[in-house]
Amino acid sequence: MLAVFQCLLDEIRQFLGFLSFGLRFAWSARNGNPSIRVAGWAQYNYGGYQSLSAWPEFRSLIETMDKLPPGRALWEGGNDVGNYGTTLSLELLPYFTHGRIGSMEGLYFESSATTSFHFMTVSELAKDPSNPVRGLVYGTSTSPADFALGVKHLQMLGVSYLMLFTPQTQSMAAAPCAM
Repeated sequence: MLAVFQCLLDEIRQFLGFLSFGLRFAWSARNGNPSIRVAGWAQYNYGGYQSLSAWPEFRSLIETMDKLPPGRALWEGGNDVGNYGTTLSLELLPYFTHGRIGSMEGLYFESSATTSFHFMTVSELAKDPSNPVRGLVYGTSTSPADFALGVKHLQMLGVSYLMLFTPQTQSMAAAPCAM
């Protein structure tokens, strides 16, 4: 019994040694890299949506969505949505609209049976989709046929609202018979 305890104690010591080395290495790497600013990251991430320059636009979007009839929303995404605080900000539409507007993305997104279909649809409607699921055949919003297919996919997924941010996709949606 003592030998088992000694072996376990040795493994714990070894683990703590590795952990200590890892923390020292990570901290020294951070200190040697001026582009990693912990204070700036914390201020940005914990400053709240209201502290950002895009807050008036984001608030207006939320207020507009909260006035619409209940439904599901899909948005184009991309770096511009990150101006709202994070590229995931719009996943909080159900919260901000008191459940009136559902989201195609959100909590436990990866476990949804429609995840692949969501990303295929976004690829057909967005200028710069992420296309994160390997093995799928993605479309492109520059193709009128793919854009029309994306609209059909929205209908099949029960999406009532599509938010487009780039001029390219807005012009595709404004084309005759696009929507």
